[in-house]
Amino acid sequence: MSGELEEAGWEEVSLDDRDHAGPWPAFMDLFVATSLIVLVLFIVIAFRYVKQTGDIVRVHELYAELKKVEQGNRFSVQERKPDVLIILEEAVTFPKDKWELVTLQEPAKQTLRSIDSLLRRPEFRGLVREVEIFGHADRRGDRFNNWRLSANRAVTVAEYMVRVLGRRPCEIVPSGRGAFYPRDTVLDPDTLPRGARDAAYARDRRIEVLLHPVVAGEDSASRQGCRAP
Repeated sequence: MSGELEEAGWEEVSLDDRDHAGPWPAFMDLFVATSLIVLVLFIVIAFRYVKQTGDIVRVHELYAELKKVEQGNRFSVQERKPDVLIILEEAVTFPKDKWELVTLQEPAKQTLRSIDSLLRRPEFRGLVREVEIFGHADRRGDRFNNWRLSANRAVTVAEYMVRVLGRRPCEIVPSGRGAFYPRDTVLDPDTLPRGARDAAYARDRRIEVLLHPVVAGEDSASRQGCRAP
């Protein structure tokens, strides 16, 4: 039979030759693999975007809830995206003009308990990864003594949040700013009448609590490598 085909000008075609369809199957395999990779990347990016957007919304909701309980003579709240800043006035934090004392007053404790209770609500749980506490002093007196005092007061607030409120020490960062960050960098309180001057200095003596929300893709367990006792 083979000889007859050859005489007729036909060549015998093998099964392998019939099954071979050129580069098209290999191209399809490459296309499918590439499509799967692109799809996975899209899903990952979309998930991170949705999570980040959700966290931004929750931070704004947290800010709104804090504004509801804001008391201007005790504490105020500012949204400093992506963070939330809580300013505790000296009137509720530490005894006035008693530089040696760093005992936290009861109104400040009540305010911190309210903030902590809000952060533990289900909708806000795990939202804040780190809390920075800044102590501030006014510009009178020795700058290094002011620095030391402001740092001690920040540590006092941090200790209360850890010992009493049960916050993880790894997520609390206290520091003293001394008199280097007045609320009004242009105003010189000494040029004001006595009542206004005392009020201006009192505004500078404050505690700031800065809430840092989680960042998409980061572990909410705060700074890496921290070993809490």
